[in-house]
Amino acid sequence: MTPIRHIKPEIVQQTLGTNREMFLAFLGGLILVLVAFVWEGHQGFNLWDEGYLWYGVQRSMLGEVPLRDFQAYDPARYYWCALLMKVAGAQGIMAVRVAVAVLQALALGLALATLASAARGRRNGWFLLICGITLLVWMVPRHKLFDIAISIALVCTFARWIRVPSVATSILAGMVVGVAACLGRNHGIYGLAAGAGIGIYLSVRCEGWRRWSVQMIGFGAGVVIGYLPIVFMMIFVSGFYQAFIESIKFLFEVKATNLPLPIPWPWTVDFSALPLAEACRQVLLGLFFMTTLVFGIFSTIHVVARRLRGMAPSPLLVACAFLALPYAHYAFSRADAGHLALGIFPTLIGCMELASSLHSWRRMLTVCVLALPSAFTMIVSHPGWQCRSSNICTWISVGDDKLYVDATAASNVELLYRLRDSEPHGSKNFFAAPFWPGAYALLGRKSPTWEIYTAWPRSDEFQRREITDIERSKPAFVVIYDLPLDGHDELRYAKTHPLIDTYVRANFNRTQVFSDDPALQIYLPRTTP
Repeated sequence: MTPIRHIKPEIVQQTLGTNREMFLAFLGGLILVLVAFVWEGHQGFNLWDEGYLWYGVQRSMLGEVPLRDFQAYDPARYYWCALLMKVAGAQGIMAVRVAVAVLQALALGLALATLASAARGRRNGWFLLICGITLLVWMVPRHKLFDIAISIALVCTFARWIRVPSVATSILAGMVVGVAACLGRNHGIYGLAAGAGIGIYLSVRCEGWRRWSVQMIGFGAGVVIGYLPIVFMMIFVSGFYQAFIESIKFLFEVKATNLPLPIPWPWTVDFSALPLAEACRQVLLGLFFMTTLVFGIFSTIHVVARRLRGMAPSPLLVACAFLALPYAHYAFSRADAGHLALGIFPTLIGCMELASSLHSWRRMLTVCVLALPSAFTMIVSHPGWQCRSSNICTWISVGDDKLYVDATAASNVELLYRLRDSEPHGSKNFFAAPFWPGAYALLGRKSPTWEIYTAWPRSDEFQRREITDIERSKPAFVVIYDLPLDGHDELRYAKTHPLIDTYVRANFNRTQVFSDDPALQIYLPRTTP
């Protein structure tokens, strides 16, 4: 060990300066998220995907198990929200948003601290501020911020592993991959793919094969350790193992992880059919899709080529390079702005790391070239921007919370409240399909069926089980949202769930008293006047 008196003062000063910059960068990330939450935390409401998360959190707080007792993502995100909400003593939609925002703040702070650490001691306050705003503008939709936080955590821990390759850092990287899989199994696969690539990268010009082997074993052990919560649930929670396996089988049955959309390549934009601003936005969206592929391919070639020549590329760039292509899969699985946002963070952080290596005005110019198109493309996806005009949105009550929402959301919430108030005395159940899990969360009710969000056709056997549960619950009303998802008529509820649709029509009377929207099919029991 080097005696303390032999450590050069300039090294100590540089280390203290870097730590100070990292702390300030982390704090800056927290402040940016706080400002954004004050701006738009109370704005917007989505009975669809956001309702899917809210309902799952509510049921988890009541002791139900995700996947086993209700259709759900992987369990960890529900337990994160449920834990924070239990501590706060709240279960409304704002409590869910606060729980998600806490994770968002930690992720953004970690990303900026990692960029500050990799900035080679340059003064970079304004640079990091622009980077933070750019990353923040891509952090949508808010109910999927778990996925964004996971990708950031993988980037930062992999960068640490590459910078200080040791048994401890390899185990930590593996543990983050395991935890990522607890939040979303696709993230576990992306992390494993990137980890394997980094393992191969570290083997290039390796001078200590035994140490490399121990690191790779440590990485695998870390994955197992991180995934232990799910393993324990499979062993000790009755019925969870079967539900988990069924959820995997279903992915193979539908042969997809998402409903695909056409890729918005820049040259496919029809300028004659769109306003100029929207057409330009679509072109930029297509360019960002292309950027994820271009960056992933060429950054991987670049870092491997430098390693072969005995040079040391930036560890952060290496981590981003090996994660960019796996996360591009997430972006392209459903090629819209929301899913691009979920898969672009390794690319964004990698581009920022490349910009940080430049000097003086070139660094600021490069990051601004990334920031301005990002803001123009994604700001329209933020609820705060969508509700910027008072004649677009209105204040409504969602449980104990006040939200500023658009006319459609306000109308849907009012409809559900009217239906609840019209229920016969003592009746507490209803059935809503296929896209309104938030209706159950809004009214504080349990779904009579396991499936709460319908996107794919289901087997006759599955539908018969669901019909049995509906009959048992004796719903006071039924709401069917008759919508051709993505414009595909074969994805209407009557086509994907024909047995349940037939059962509803045979046992309930359709009424137009509550809504004149033809897409909203509202049914009352035949015994109801």
